[in-house]
Amino acid sequence: MAGSTIGSSSKIGLLLPALAFVIVFAASPVPASPAAPGLVFHVGGPRGWRVPDANTSYGWWAMNNRFHVGDKLYFKYENDSVLLVDREDFDACNATEPIARSDDGSTTFPLDRPGFFCFISGHPGHCEEGQRLISHPVLAVFKDMIVSDI
Repeated sequence: MAGSTIGSSSKIGLLLPALAFVIVFAASPVPASPAAPGLVFHVGGPRGWRVPDANTSYGWWAMNNRFHVGDKLYFKYENDSVLLVDREDFDACNATEPIARSDDGSTTFPLDRPGFFCFISGHPGHCEEGQRLISHPVLAVFKDMIVSDI
């Protein structure tokens, strides 16, 4: 019986340092893995950024996509422009003081923060005809987990 007691003590003595090692590493923060590159969303699909017809709605399109910080919106257009504006200018279709403006026919806007991004056409009358878009990227949080058998 004494032999089994000594053997059990020595097993516990070996198990405690191993258990402490696992606990220390499980409790230590794990460096975050590099963020995966974001997705590129083609605004307007193959038809591009244009005045919507009866079958097109940028609002519907945005609601049916899930944007995350790190994604990009790609605008392809001809004889037009895309303006990044604040919410007030979006609601009023006011193109006079955009935050950013592009008219080169091919524009990519990075969604670099959570919150609303409001876009309108800079061509007179196009915003009023529905050529405007709000995207709302969310911050995606993933946690690394350590699983170990003890």
